[in-house]
Amino acid sequence: MACTPSLAKIETAEFSPVVRHSKQIGRVVRSTLSAEAYSMSSSLDKLTWIRCMWGYVKNPNFARHKPETSLRDELHGPMITDCRSFFDLVTKNAVPNCQEWRTMIEVMLLKEQSKDHTICRWVSTAIMLADCLTKPMDATFLRTVLQLGKFRIYDEDLTLKQNANRKFGVTWINNRI
Repeated sequence: MACTPSLAKIETAEFSPVVRHSKQIGRVVRSTLSAEAYSMSSSLDKLTWIRCMWGYVKNPNFARHKPETSLRDELHGPMITDCRSFFDLVTKNAVPNCQEWRTMIEVMLLKEQSKDHTICRWVSTAIMLADCLTKPMDATFLRTVLQLGKFRIYDEDLTLKQNANRKFGVTWINNRI
């Protein structure tokens, strides 16, 4: 989604959907963590490409062919996940340590590729907008948020402390913050 910088600052932000993509990953994986890592890798590629194209639209001198350097000067783009174990691996400064070597390598590559131009955010599954697009569940929350044209993520630690659930999303919509 295209959004204002306030989304990454844990504030309500106006947004507009830009692209949505879903497909099966190209290999069999052993865990949800592995699936999330491979999915986020693909999403990071798309995010980087879109941000480079946007940078070029804003400034024809933008070095779109060198995203590793040109995106450093831009605002960080949020990568949002509802997989807490993936979030912990990506945001911790220690070397990832998990049972699956391929997943560990994928996460290390993600960290390296995204370190200077993205910020990883975690949200409760209850307010993950895209879940209803790939799972058999009610899409009312997504439709309501799209109609409002605004969204908000919450502080990861605060969310965990308050045992986040769908009430966060419902409260936010009802208050129209």
